[in-house]
Amino acid sequence: MYSMRFSDDTVKDIMNRFRREMENGLGRDTSPTATDKKQPVQMESQVYETPDDIIHGNGTRLFGHVADCLGDFMEKQNIKDKKLPVGFTFSFPCAQTKLDEAVLVTWTKKFKASGDYEADIMAVVNDTTGTMMTSKYPKQLTAP
Repeated sequence: MYSMRFSDDTVKDIMNRFRREMENGLGRDTSPTATDKKQPVQMESQVYETPDDIIHGNGTRLFGHVADCLGDFMEKQNIKDKKLPVGFTFSFPCAQTKLDEAVLVTWTKKFKASGDYEADIMAVVNDTTGTMMTSKYPKQLTAP
């Protein structure tokens, strides 16, 4: 399979084109009848390390670690008691069983969590969306 590898200049060009198209699509002049106009958005993020014993351990511990990290982040943001929509990017190969459901095929990226994950474990969302939302653009101008 062909691997997509781009130079830093190409990635920056793609980012600039994408941003320009987003601006055009959300602008008042290009979408005068749209009900959702471009609004300022603030996003906070935190990177959490996953210890090797969790990466290679039981799947229940892995997902527990993810939940603990989310709880810690919510506490730091003083939003632990609020009901908020939350998304989770699961960047592992999955077999899509329905339009919005998939099952894990295999672990990758050093992960070897044990357990039976044949059941549906996620709603399918394009991984690009999750990557884009955490890229810290425009502070970071290189590919993640």
